[in-house]
Amino acid sequence: MKADEQTEWIDTELKVEKLLVEEMSMARQAYEELLKVSETWQKENATRLNTWKQGIAVNEAKARSVFTLDQLPEDAVVDLWDKLNAVGEAQIAYEAMQEMLSEFKAEGKILDQGQLTRLYFALSGVARLARAQLGTEALTDADAGQVGEQSTCPVCGEATRLALLAPPVGKRYRFCRTCGHQWAAKRVGCILCGSEQASEQNYLHSEEYPGVEIGVCHNCGDYFKEFDLRQQAFEDYVWEDMRTLPLNFAAEQWFAEMAKNSGKLL
Repeated sequence: MKADEQTEWIDTELKVEKLLVEEMSMARQAYEELLKVSETWQKENATRLNTWKQGIAVNEAKARSVFTLDQLPEDAVVDLWDKLNAVGEAQIAYEAMQEMLSEFKAEGKILDQGQLTRLYFALSGVARLARAQLGTEALTDADAGQVGEQSTCPVCGEATRLALLAPPVGKRYRFCRTCGHQWAAKRVGCILCGSEQASEQNYLHSEEYPGVEIGVCHNCGDYFKEFDLRQQAFEDYVWEDMRTLPLNFAAEQWFAEMAKNSGKLL
């Protein structure tokens, strides 16, 4: 490579890196704005769900979770969603939000990505308030089946891909991005399928993200993320999960490469 070409290549790389840093900074700012609105709403509505929570059927021994997102009161979800839309300068009519919420419940998605993001924040905000009011911090295995065995949250029923290794000895927990609950998990193996065969597990990491690894599992063909709190303290697991998305992409590329190599061998 000639000197001028090398200089041009370096300049391009620096420009790309600068853009990525700026984009990450903007994403963090937007995230914190939405989070602030959600947390403020939770404080202002600390007693709003008292009547609603009395009607939740949580005492069935074989129940997989205390509640599910479709049980959350729609008026609370839409109220918080509306406030989040105001921050994003994307306010829409109440009836339109109700229609989108119905669409989300029926199909698990809505086409407007911005609205989908704010709806998720709304569902998460109401779920976290419900979790606090229902006293789920003291949830035991007897309350929701074998908590340590299930990969879905025993509080809100949502799937999780996040694990935590707590100091000092690395006790393992699963963490729910949606309602914020965490519960004990087996120290080894895949948190998604439960496989404990070491030969079926691989861990991917990068020096750019200390204390974070992606566990890829040959058994279920899926991956999860693990934060080692003995190496580094993380204030917000949801943001850190977003910040370390390149690790997710690396896991997907790893699976794609494995599938490609397997195909060559056949």
